[in-house]
Amino acid sequence: MSDSTYICSRNETSIVGHYGYEALDLLERLTTNNLKNLKVNQAARTLFTSDKGRVIDSLFVIVNSEDNLTLISEAPQASTIINEIDRYTIIEETSLQDISKLNSHYTIYGENADHFIENVVQNNDGDILKAKISGGLIKIIKDQSKNVPWYEVISDSVNERDLYSYTVSLGCQTVDALHLNAFCVDNLIPTYDREFGPHTNPLESGLGNLVDFDKGCYLGQEVISRIFNYGKLQRKLVLLESEGSVNVSDKLTVDGKQVGIVTSVTAKSKNLHRALGLVKVKYCNIGNIFHVEGEYLRVVQSMD
Repeated sequence: MSDSTYICSRNETSIVGHYGYEALDLLERLTTNNLKNLKVNQAARTLFTSDKGRVIDSLFVIVNSEDNLTLISEAPQASTIINEIDRYTIIEETSLQDISKLNSHYTIYGENADHFIENVVQNNDGDILKAKISGGLIKIIKDQSKNVPWYEVISDSVNERDLYSYTVSLGCQTVDALHLNAFCVDNLIPTYDREFGPHTNPLESGLGNLVDFDKGCYLGQEVISRIFNYGKLQRKLVLLESEGSVNVSDKLTVDGKQVGIVTSVTAKSKNLHRALGLVKVKYCNIGNIFHVEGEYLRVVQSMD
């Protein structure tokens, strides 16, 4: 088994149980992606945006049964999404519960993750793949919204030591948040509170694939549709390289004028650093050069 498959604990996320037969329909009306066709044992990622079209949270919605959903939230505090959904729950008979402490969340990712998962899975129900470890059960669900092999793993009955021991025995490497960050930078995968959050709209954050422009109304739809239809996008997500060190929040300038900001960084070697940045659209062409505190950064890839 190749060593290019990794597992990382996701302690920075939160998990919410959303209960009631109207829960999925409510999320369909509140969030950006099309959820109405999801069946039991299927999953999809969607965005909860504000009425101004800003990203409040990215949710991975897992349908366990017709009245039982699991929401994996990118926000560290479950109250972020619970409060937002509660605000717009009027007559729907639904309930929300923070179940973060009852569940563990991990991500398996990497070039050969698909092949690795084939060796892990013992049975499956729809999109939900399952494996028994030390008498407990883990659920593995592929996140189809990512541009690389990426699986969300949750369990309420398997501890971290047993999970790591099992996955390592099959050729997976355990890694930390720094490794995951580097992987996300290299693959232009936006991260919560950096590339996306209340400071961005989905389109500039590279999350346009999570917006269904053909569905009915949802929070922020008018603003997001206007940006898309009238070409009003102001910034784009880009991958940058530099021979010198770069820091998060560094200002990207051209001729002394700020045109963007660094959002994530990783050091590939002593003389090669990579970063993600949000940059004004007119400066996003591959090869464009920015100045940061005596260093120069070059655009090597731009999010479509």
